[in-house]
Amino acid sequence: MNPRFHGSAANLALVVAVFVAVAVWFYLFRSRGGYELRAVGLQPEAAEYGGISVGRVWMKALTFSGVIAGMGGINYVLGYKHYYEDGFASGAGFLGIAVALVGRNHPFGVLLAAFFFATLSQGGLAIHAFVPKQMMDVLQGVVIIAVATSVPEVRRVLRSARRRSDA
Repeated sequence: MNPRFHGSAANLALVVAVFVAVAVWFYLFRSRGGYELRAVGLQPEAAEYGGISVGRVWMKALTFSGVIAGMGGINYVLGYKHYYEDGFASGAGFLGIAVALVGRNHPFGVLLAAFFFATLSQGGLAIHAFVPKQMMDVLQGVVIIAVATSVPEVRRVLRSARRRSDA
């Protein structure tokens, strides 16, 4: 273990995460499989009508997303803690949805959002003596709500709802 990072969560997984984000971007936007995945994700019936095997694409997506998630779990257990801790992934699903929302479902946006939420989480641990952990959860919730309301579709719906209520 490198003595400079002793006690830190920083390790080779940062480099692997950047590599995986680039690989996912290349797959999604520069390959036929990525086109099929995006088509199935947007409209499965139309993709099937276009000749894409929806079941095959779903299985491939679930398999590769499981591999990527497993790499994150392996890093936590073998690279940071060096032991298995029961319940180590509690809250990871909620955080994953938040990261995908803030990153707008783009590989590089998700990478930046993950670093942002990791910084919030580590900062919360660092100031735990002064600020309760629940305040960090509230801050994460505020960020999620701010990003959700800034999405153009949400703004459009809110505008149309205001027009209907004014009329």
